[in-house]
Amino acid sequence: VALDGEVQEWKVPEPNGKQFEGEIYVLTDSFTASGGSNMAKYLKEFVGATVIGTETGSRYQGYASGYAQVFRLPHSGYQVEIYKDWTQFPHSKKQTTQNRGLIPDYEVAPSLEDWLAGADPAMAKALELIREE
Repeated sequence: VALDGEVQEWKVPEPNGKQFEGEIYVLTDSFTASGGSNMAKYLKEFVGATVIGTETGSRYQGYASGYAQVFRLPHSGYQVEIYKDWTQFPHSKKQTTQNRGLIPDYEVAPSLEDWLAGADPAMAKALELIREE
């Protein structure tokens, strides 16, 4: 992670015997953004979680955040916010695509029929994988 041009590295702590040892499944969709997208990425990158669903709404490699410069466009009157900070996560071990959200290990998108029936195919896939363990 780079902060003001200075790269900082963190190491994953050594296990102490009290950690969860089962499989971790993360459900995502296009509304998974910001902190949710980051958490899904960290779980995939650092603990090998299996991601199920559809591509997240935030970029995998980084995001804009922090203080925003707010101004109004002179002709339309629209208010615009430009974020001044950029957080980037280089050298992904699990995903090589650029300018995309987190791509699930199992891409499972709900159909219109699923939505109307209240079905959750991503959850169904997660439960299927859990039963196979």
